[in-house]
Amino acid sequence: MEEFFVSAPDALTPKARKGFEARWYGHAEDRLLTLEDAAHAVATAVPAAA
Repeated sequence: MEEFFVSAPDALTPKARKGFEARWYGHAEDRLLTLEDAAHAVATAVPAAA
């Protein structure tokens, strides 16, 4: 097992332009959309480290 220490901001600023989500969902395959939705669910369910 390896362990890494990194430095990163505690919040992210969205960089996608207006309308990106609609175009993304119009072009991406169902498998990729399912994976994205699952990752989003996990990322929002895990409490932030203090």
